[in-house]
Amino acid sequence: MVKITSAENGRIKEICRLTEKKYRTRYGKFMIEGYRNVKDSLPYLSHAEIYVAESSLQKYCGEFNVDFVCADAAFAKMSDTKNSQGIICVADICTKGLDFSKNCIFLDGVSDPGNLGTILRSCVATGCSNVIIRGGVDCYNPKVVRSSMSAVSMLNIIESRETDILSQLKGEGYKIICADMKGQNLFDIRAEIDKFCLIVGAEADGVSSEVMDLADIVVCLPMENIESLNVAVCASIMMYQLKFRKNGG
Repeated sequence: MVKITSAENGRIKEICRLTEKKYRTRYGKFMIEGYRNVKDSLPYLSHAEIYVAESSLQKYCGEFNVDFVCADAAFAKMSDTKNSQGIICVADICTKGLDFSKNCIFLDGVSDPGNLGTILRSCVATGCSNVIIRGGVDCYNPKVVRSSMSAVSMLNIIESRETDILSQLKGEGYKIICADMKGQNLFDIRAEIDKFCLIVGAEADGVSSEVMDLADIVVCLPMENIESLNVAVCASIMMYQLKFRKNGG
């Protein structure tokens, strides 16, 4: 266990930079903060280092292999939350390949960190293990990591601006299903669906035309007395419905 006393320590400065995507990319690392997030993420992480505030050491030293204990002022400098729980984990960003036996979601420009985090949690809950992110917010943004509640570490996540991957998925037997307000009622679809790739778009603009053109089916959710649903709510409902159909419902 190494003690860090100064907020000007090089490690502290490096971790502070991880709030910016360019430094996450440069260092190949991201930050997880908070007891539950760290605990649930650890089994899925590579080269994880645990940083604990000095005032929280007694609370965590029995449960975690603490690598660095930081003076409270030093820890506060790298904390990204108002009410810190005194524990941070820094781990490698690991790019995993797609698992072609699992369902997939393609996110076209989703920009709100809370929405992305919620979608990732729903992916884990529905067994939709493959996530393709095209533009929008970075999945290792601290707000996304926090709202995903460890889901970001449990999924196969690929960031790509290319659409060729949708053609590859078709070749692997996936049905490409796009969410759009002008689509067919999802609950009326009778087509056989073994594996699916669900496409959802940006909060304001929806799915881009170049991506939608690659879809096999365009679907919507029926709604009464309201124009639209939050993208995370929409994606979650659709993933559950498609999983239910796939399982014989």
